[in-house]
Amino acid sequence: MNYETNQVIRDTKMLLQKKEGEDDERIAFFAEDSVNAVLAYCRLEFLPYQLIGLTAQLAADRYRAENTNGGGSVASITEGDRKIDFSVPQDGTMRRYEERLKPFMNIKARVPSDKSKAEVRGCGI
Repeated sequence: MNYETNQVIRDTKMLLQKKEGEDDERIAFFAEDSVNAVLAYCRLEFLPYQLIGLTAQLAADRYRAENTNGGGSVASITEGDRKIDFSVPQDGTMRRYEERLKPFMNIKARVPSDKSKAEVRGCGI
């Protein structure tokens, strides 16, 4: 693990108010996965220091969501023929951070489907 990922793990533990050794593996998983999600979303190879705090917030939000939702909850139970429906939460966690991530997006590595309609028409706006 690199320095940035270790810092995200420490900051995530601080945000979650967890002591050293308390649920370390799950926190590390969410932190590393959040780092990878931010890097992929922004098309970056390395995490800028300006995004360490945001990535820790994302990891903490994802950790809390997993603990509160448990991956889904019972929506309804029918006793005749025993039918149980589960609701699966829609994880919109990353959407809350899109505006803050936009300045860090690497737009040089775009694919044709990423071009705006104005660029396709030749306006260059």
